[in-house]
Amino acid sequence: MTRYKKIVDIQQICVNGHQITDSYNNDPDSRKKFCPNCGERTINSCPICNTQIKGSESFFDTGYDAIVSSTPAAVPIFCESCGKPFPWAENISKENTILDSTARERSSNRKIFIVHGQNEEIKNNVEQFLKSLDLEPIILHKQADLGKTIIEKLEHCSDDVSFALILLDGDDIGMDVDLKNKEILKKAIDESGLSSITKENIGTLTEKQKMDAIIVGSILGTSFKNAKPRARQNVIFEFGYFIGLLERMNVRALYQEGVELPSDIHGMLYIPFDTEGIGREN
Repeated sequence: MTRYKKIVDIQQICVNGHQITDSYNNDPDSRKKFCPNCGERTINSCPICNTQIKGSESFFDTGYDAIVSSTPAAVPIFCESCGKPFPWAENISKENTILDSTARERSSNRKIFIVHGQNEEIKNNVEQFLKSLDLEPIILHKQADLGKTIIEKLEHCSDDVSFALILLDGDDIGMDVDLKNKEILKKAIDESGLSSITKENIGTLTEKQKMDAIIVGSILGTSFKNAKPRARQNVIFEFGYFIGLLERMNVRALYQEGVELPSDIHGMLYIPFDTEGIGREN
């Protein structure tokens, strides 16, 4: 029995050529009777031969009962079954034609960008997993620098990817410190010179410095009780970058259980990964 099953969804498009959704079956909440951009009616099959319009392609992992990757679909101009033009073939604007060309270019490749932290084992396992699906994983540090800065290299290497996987593992520790404690902590450090203490001069602390050190230690000790593992800052930054670049539907986050998730994008699909880093749903 094949573990990975390919699933082809259906597109819904308005008669002026605006794509409503390329996941008509998998995401029924995205369906619209009329286009929110122009108000025209929508269709999901060819008006001539009634063939359903091909949508996104996904790989379904029967072992974990979860979709593990998805490739978006571009708005077609002609029906692949009867060869007749769709209603929007003559009316589609130049701007939409350019956007459609970009979408076709992205969807025609199998490049998946992997955003990762410091866990090499998880990164390598996910990379090999994608290769087993005949996809092309893109990892930033494995690409040529070409004399570019890190952000320029990120922009260059992500220019034509169709999907992004974000690996959220607990590389950092984050904690909340209330405003009152922050002010006390800053004052104690600034006034006592605690920031300059080393193992060589720790024996020369004054009584006040010792008391300040106790205050600082108490605040930090209380804060550490609420400490949680978090992904590194560059991972969170690139997470947001790819949402802006590819839209949310083409970004998935795989997280290590127990890791704090960004609160401002709750509602997105997060998939916990097992010890090998391969996604599985709760």
